Amino acid sequence: MRTGVLFTPPAPAQVAALARESEAAGFSLFALGDSQSLFREVHTSLAVAAGATSRITLATGVSNLITRHLAVSASAAATLQEISGGRFVLGLGTGDSAVYNLGLTAMRRDEFAASIESLRGLLRGEDVTHQGMDIHVRWADHRVPIYVTAEGPKMLRLAGRIADGVIVGAGLLPEVIAGSLEHLAAGAAEAGRTLADIDVWFFAKANLAGTDATAVREIAMALAASANHSFRFHREGKWLPPELVPAIERLVDRYQPREHEQLGDTVNARLTDELGLTDYLAARFAVAGTPDTVRARLGELAAAGASQILLAGITPDPLGFVRRWADEVAPSLVTAP
Repeated sequence: MRTGVLFTPPAPAQVAALARESEAAGFSLFALGDSQSLFREVHTSLAVAAGATSRITLATGVSNLITRHLAVSASAAATLQEISGGRFVLGLGTGDSAVYNLGLTAMRRDEFAASIESLRGLLRGEDVTHQGMDIHVRWADHRVPIYVTAEGPKMLRLAGRIADGVIVGAGLLPEVIAGSLEHLAAGAAEAGRTLADIDVWFFAKANLAGTDATAVREIAMALAASANHSFRFHREGKWLPPELVPAIERLVDRYQPREHEQLGDTVNARLTDELGLTDYLAARFAVAGTPDTVRARLGELAAAGASQILLAGITPDPLGFVRRWADEVAPSLVTAP
C-alpha cells in the first residue's frame, strides 16, 4: 500500500510545515488543489512545499487547461520541476470548480487529449500549433509526468491511453475498482502498453475522528463534491445503482460550485443527508472513520486492487490529520517505497 495526501492550499505560513510533516508521515505524494476562485494559488504553494521537502512527490490535484493556458501551465510545470529537483507531476482534469466558478464549462475529451499532446510538446521546448495558434515556451526542456483524473469508462480509457499516471475518481467499491482497472488496461493496450506502465492512484475523501459517524459528517460536502463530479454529465456505465439515479440527479442539479469543498454548514454539506445518499457516498468515495476503521478499510481496498490511495484531507485541521495519521494509522501499514 502506498498513500498520498491532497489538501486545499493552506495559508502560506502553513504550507511548509504541512508538506514537511506529510513527508515524515510516510506519504509518497503531496498534492494541492487548484481552484483560483476558492483556494490559494497552487503553483506558489507547491514551490514552498518543494523547498520544505526532499523526497515526496509533489502534484497539482488537479489543474486544468482552460483557466490556465497551455503555455502558462507548461512554464509553471517546468519551473516546479526545477525547484523540486524532478519531484513534480502535473495533475490535470477537464475542469471542475476552477472552471465553473468563472461561468465556463469542462473541456471535451477530444479537446483535452489534443491539449495534452500540445502541452508535452511545449514542455520539450518545441513550437506547437494548437487550435490554429503558434505557441511556444522557449526555455523549457523538461520531462514532467502528466497525471489525468478520470471517472467514467470513456475518460478512464483515454487516461489509460495518454497519461503517465491516473487519479481514479470513480470510487472505491470493489466492482468500481475492478471496472476502472479494466478500462485503464484497455486504453493502455490501444497505445501499445500495459497497466503496469501507468502510475494508478485511487482518489478518496478522507477523515479521522473519534467515531465513524463524526468522520463522515465532517466531510459531507466532500462526498457531495465527488458525486457531482462523477455524475454531472451522465450516469451510464458508472456503476450507479438504478434506484439512486433520481437522488443523484437532484444532487447534481442543486450542487453549488461556489461552495465547492467548503467546510461548515453549506448547501452542499446538507445535500447528502437530505437526499438519503450519505451512507452510499461514504462507502463509494471515502476512507473515513476511527483509526481502526480506516486501517481495516485500507486493507479491503488493497485486496480489491487499489494499492495506491490518494487521500483528500478536506478537514478543519489538515496538520492534525497528518499527525494523527502518522501516530495512529501509518505504523500498522505495510507500505511500498
